[in-house]
Amino acid sequence: MEYAAQSYKGPIANAAVASNVMREAETAVWADYDTNGANFSAGLEVDNPVAHIAHLREEADCFGLWNPETMARKLGFGPENEVAHLATAKDEEDDFLADVMRNIDCRELEPAEIQADGPAAGVDDHWFPYPSKMMFLLDTLDNLPRLRISSSLMRVFLWVLKEAGCRETVPSFDHLRRVQKVIRAQCGIPTIPCKSVQGNVFFMNDPTAIIAKWTNPTTRKLIHVYPEIPEDGIIREVWHAQKWQKTMDLDILSPMDDTGASHYHVNEVCSLRNGEFFIPIRWVIFRGKVYADAFAVTIDTELARLSEDLAQNYYDLEHARKIPNWGASSIQAGHSDHMPNPKHVIAAGRPLYSSFVNYFGDDVSGNCTKSWNKHWNAYMTHVNLPRQLLQQEFHTHFISTSPNASVSEQFREFKAAVEVTHTEPVEVQDESGSATRFCLYVNAGPSDNPMQSCIYN
Repeated sequence: MEYAAQSYKGPIANAAVASNVMREAETAVWADYDTNGANFSAGLEVDNPVAHIAHLREEADCFGLWNPETMARKLGFGPENEVAHLATAKDEEDDFLADVMRNIDCRELEPAEIQADGPAAGVDDHWFPYPSKMMFLLDTLDNLPRLRISSSLMRVFLWVLKEAGCRETVPSFDHLRRVQKVIRAQCGIPTIPCKSVQGNVFFMNDPTAIIAKWTNPTTRKLIHVYPEIPEDGIIREVWHAQKWQKTMDLDILSPMDDTGASHYHVNEVCSLRNGEFFIPIRWVIFRGKVYADAFAVTIDTELARLSEDLAQNYYDLEHARKIPNWGASSIQAGHSDHMPNPKHVIAAGRPLYSSFVNYFGDDVSGNCTKSWNKHWNAYMTHVNLPRQLLQQEFHTHFISTSPNASVSEQFREFKAAVEVTHTEPVEVQDESGSATRFCLYVNAGPSDNPMQSCIYN
């Protein structure tokens, strides 16, 4: 019995010692916490922890993560919300398609097979930036605005095409995703995070990047950069109206004419082939040719309309020392101080034009359910295009949306992005490689309600 008692008491004594050790260790841990605090980490190593934490705080503030319940309600999630049901139904559809793919023994390509995916990786310049017509069609199908194509369904499409005999032109699913990622990075529209003066956070598609697409060969030839005088006097387009021809601020119209050999800017003296001097103030189109409303450099200041007989621009005359000697009245009026035109400088040797946009907003419901969840949306159209094209959905560009930031708040950020181009024009290249620059201006603010009237008043 004595032996058994000793063997029984041994573990108890050891446990008591271990408990005391653990208690002391726990006490030491809490004492260290009271003195030094705690630094919890998920194992992410960063070079600058302070900057990383500041970045996380900024993202949390931007996306409203400090108040997740309120943000969830704004997004439409709730106890009786149909969005979760729709998401579940979509998952079930994907699971069904995945089963179909397994049943037909449609497997993912191995890495070696992906590298050998040569036929679909060839480049066809006719479909630039896409490597082929097939890739263009698949990407278009995958990005239809009102028909969401899941990854599982896209795999089914690729399998059907290959079974139909298009194996040499149909890419693998992974290759399609890689090409889409590259094209999105090269040709996509950047999204700019914005914060209004009232503290509302929203995101805006870069309007300058949208208008920069005017180098598309299909639409570039349809863009009008000058006012036009219709022969029959009938106003069909915005550039036919008196606003562009008479009342618009001359500083925001397209400032120059590109004759190929030289660039002629408004408010700069130039010479004609007959040796006369003129100062163009506005470029217009009449009967398919570019003319200039201009003042003759004479004793009087009668307005004349120049044809295409331009010979030397301001810099040519300055180099040849042919700049006229200005009279006292011209110097007092400040005409000589305006030369050369500041836009001639920022053009940096490129053709420089003005692009006008109509900015408009509206209130819509932003929910997938039938419940009303008001959002303010903003859009724009490029009014240098014919009115017929502006009736097409393709030429109505989405700019921004927010359930909190009003249209006037969103317009303030849009206006700031537009005004940057007045000193830093956007440079684009056409299909022939020729570079052109443009400045962006707001032409009008059409709206079907008084909601955005404060923007332009």
